[in-house]
Amino acid sequence: MWVSFDAQGRSNFRNIHIPPPEPNQRILFAYSTAHVELKNSQVHYGDVLHSLSGEGRNLRATIQPDDPNAPSSSWMNTVVFSSTNSTFVYDGRPINDIDIEARGRVNQIRAEIQDLTLRSPIAETHLQGVMGDWRNLRYTLNVTSTVDLTQASDILQTGTTLRGAGNFVGTVTGDGDHYQVDGTIKSDALAADGVRLQALNVSAKGSGEGKSYDFNGRAVAQLLTAGDFQLNAVQITGGVMGTGSDFRWVGELRAAAEKSYGTTITGLILRDARAEYRDGVLTASAPQFSGNSLASSTAKVQNGIQANDLRVKIENGKTNATIATAKAGKIQSGDMAVNGVTARAIDIKSDGNVTNVTVQQVELGEANAFGAQTGSINIAGVRLAVHNGRVQGTTNDIAAGT
Repeated sequence: MWVSFDAQGRSNFRNIHIPPPEPNQRILFAYSTAHVELKNSQVHYGDVLHSLSGEGRNLRATIQPDDPNAPSSSWMNTVVFSSTNSTFVYDGRPINDIDIEARGRVNQIRAEIQDLTLRSPIAETHLQGVMGDWRNLRYTLNVTSTVDLTQASDILQTGTTLRGAGNFVGTVTGDGDHYQVDGTIKSDALAADGVRLQALNVSAKGSGEGKSYDFNGRAVAQLLTAGDFQLNAVQITGGVMGTGSDFRWVGELRAAAEKSYGTTITGLILRDARAEYRDGVLTASAPQFSGNSLASSTAKVQNGIQANDLRVKIENGKTNATIATAKAGKIQSGDMAVNGVTARAIDIKSDGNVTNVTVQQVELGEANAFGAQTGSINIAGVRLAVHNGRVQGTTNDIAAGT
């Protein structure tokens, strides 16, 4: 059997209608009470409008009246359906070895799905709900799904390398290409083009149409790594929108600890932050961020840190970052202590092996070292190179106060 939809969404069955009953005929057919059974059948499906096609194999189905005595205005048919070793193609990308099992009640307008189970190399999905209108694909479904992102990435070739598995539980409603989702996603470990997540838990609500989407929610992860950056116990709230693998996020980020370039910041908060991923390039910015403390192999910062106008770009394994102004409380390094530091025009470049930091100006408060005390200190043109935990630095000019 062939089922097809053209570019306008018109089915090849659109002109087939059940003829109305004619009381004057000698033989009357009651289609609503028919018992239909299919065994070892095959269905070919094509939908030009939605770039879908497929082939259902080893199809078995039983269709019989739910209540033969029900009036024609409310009759429903009980349907039991199964198919194995089927193929589904979306936008020219095939998924093979699909098994389907379904139970429900249907009529010419709507379907009540008691259970629909789909198993494939990519996912196992269980659905229950209602399709209120066959013609417009109007539906409300409760969904439980486990997705193998590694298989999905390899088979669908989305352009973004995905690794790991995720579980989704929620409600999906839709009308044609438009859909709305309200649910939760959990995963022990995920990876996408260098960004890795552990113990991810997402609660989100949003909508989409085709490949475009717009969601708001909250994400919590035990660990997030991207290049040289690592966030522990991270919480992200806000909205994300995009098309396919490209996205834009606006919101707030909090982390118990951030580690990068040999330093660790605790109690990190970024407000009004923005991030965008497009064509393999990740950019991020925040008008301000703060932390409770900062520590490196040679120094510790207490009484908090604050920074303004943070901008980061990660492309092809290289990281570029700038910070307009950064302020820190008390700094302790060995026998030296500095009460307050302000750094301006900070530029950071890293290729994964060596990190170069350039600071246009550094202002130090009172300094105590080896029993001596100084006033404020201004340092111009600071350059640092970090490699394998070793830091080398130079400066153009130092001016010490009294």
